[in-house]
Amino acid sequence: MADRKLFDRTVVTSPVATKRIAIGDPTNLAENMTLSGLKTYLEVPVITPTTILQKSVDIGYWNMDGTPSVSKSLGVSRDKVRGVDVIIRSDSNEMFPLVYPHSNEEFSGWWKLCTCSTACIVLSRKADYFFDQSGFNSTSINRGYILVSYVC
Repeated sequence: MADRKLFDRTVVTSPVATKRIAIGDPTNLAENMTLSGLKTYLEVPVITPTTILQKSVDIGYWNMDGTPSVSKSLGVSRDKVRGVDVIIRSDSNEMFPLVYPHSNEEFSGWWKLCTCSTACIVLSRKADYFFDQSGFNSTSINRGYILVSYVC
């Protein structure tokens, strides 16, 4: 790897076994820093196995008026998923939660995770409720987003 500048000082990468970055003179240990020390100095957040991360997955094309459910892969191992939130986009670009309450306070839709090793989610809407109408039938737009919280 080529030398590069860090804070106007030359950074020389050291051999792989030492895992040190030399700032300035690579032979001067006072100016050497471990990778961990550099992360601390730069205030890089530490990610542990219990750190909660989030990702957004596009729902893609879904004519909710004509098709009651759709399934999507989340790209995360099922046992690492800690939460899911689904946002539905109407044909006129309004956003609604999938669990949007109907006039009788029943939910218009729901989701469930499949029992497979990689998380697969099934999104469904209830017949004759809020999402079962012409305002949600376009197949030329992304229908919304699935926000997944997971541990690494």
